[in-house]
Amino acid sequence: MDGKIKALLDFKYPTSYIANAIGMNQQVVARRIRELGWTPNTEPYEGLAYGVTMCSLNLRAMLASILVDMREAGMLQPDISAATGLNAREIGKAAVAPYTHDWKLSQIERTLQQAGKTINAITG
Repeated sequence: MDGKIKALLDFKYPTSYIANAIGMNQQVVARRIRELGWTPNTEPYEGLAYGVTMCSLNLRAMLASILVDMREAGMLQPDISAATGLNAREIGKAAVAPYTHDWKLSQIERTLQQAGKTINAITG
């Protein structure tokens, strides 16, 4: 475990990124780094979250666009919820900050269906 931490530190990744990458609590990782005599990088991480790819970001942006289109088409919140499986709070979060909402597969499929798209068309 210490080798993984050191390798990620060598790439200048912050403690928050390292904690996500190895599946540990951020404070535990920072403490371990200090115990080993290394200096933790406490800068905020500006890049992609660990494990998120550009394909995922593009899909999330597309889903947010579909939600906005549904609102602009005059659909009310309860109608959007019924059509997508998202509750009111999730609709707002997914439309405004799509990279922070953790989509369920059923929500993705239902939202794509509203736009006349399928998973097959998206994934190729």
